[in-house]
Amino acid sequence: MVRRICPYCRCENSCGREAFVSRPSPDESLSPTDVYNACLELYGHDRTVPDVDSWDLAPDLLRLGYLNSMPSLVDVEHAQELIREVER
Repeated sequence: MVRRICPYCRCENSCGREAFVSRPSPDESLSPTDVYNACLELYGHDRTVPDVDSWDLAPDLLRLGYLNSMPSLVDVEHAQELIREVER
């Protein structure tokens, strides 16, 4: 039996997100720091970044040109959490 790992959250086929083939796979060469810097830069223009669902924010970072490849959801969620902590 071959197990596929979800490219978004690293689960083993249990979340269902891996079925969405329309979304690009995350690029493993992006560091969490790159993702955080992109989220922080976007946050400077849009204060809703910490409140947006990471599932929507990840492709927006790519589409808006803040990143050159798709970030992982885990990295986006961590970046959002850091921004929330700084907001407090």
